Amino acid sequence: MLFAAFHYRQPDYSSASIAPIQIYPSIPPPDNPLLNTGNAPLNTIKFTAPITMLLAGVLLTGCSGAPSQGDIKNAYQDEVDQANALTRKFGGEGMTIKVNEVKKVDCKQSTHNKEQFICQVELDTTLPIVGHQHQATSLTLTKGDTPNGSKGWIILRGSDAATE
Repeated sequence: MLFAAFHYRQPDYSSASIAPIQIYPSIPPPDNPLLNTGNAPLNTIKFTAPITMLLAGVLLTGCSGAPSQGDIKNAYQDEVDQANALTRKFGGEGMTIKVNEVKKVDCKQSTHNKEQFICQVELDTTLPIVGHQHQATSLTLTKGDTPNGSKGWIILRGSDAATE
């Protein structure tokens, strides 16, 4: 068997004609006033900036305007509860309406009143005598006093409701 021996010799960088290549040259950062962080460490800025942006987005989302699916369901359930309170007096528990599901399809701000939203919804209810019913309809919602006395979304009917 034949073995070949190779000898690797470290290059001599002491001569003036050969200089080592710097992989990561030391270049000072540009003088940019937007990046001037004073005495704050750069890692702190890198960490807090995304968190600040995320929190701002979450807070602004709460103010985005349109009611959520849960808001619409609560408003519709409040309306049904008021109707059920009356029907229980005359027909008993068998004459009440049961809300099975409320699905938000779309909500748009009214062009006539910026505080009102016209929402397309799908309602799944169980009615006395009729039974199970699935219906697509439009509801006009605005912020107001709910039946339990708190502020929240309420459904407008009749001349108060925006029609577009």
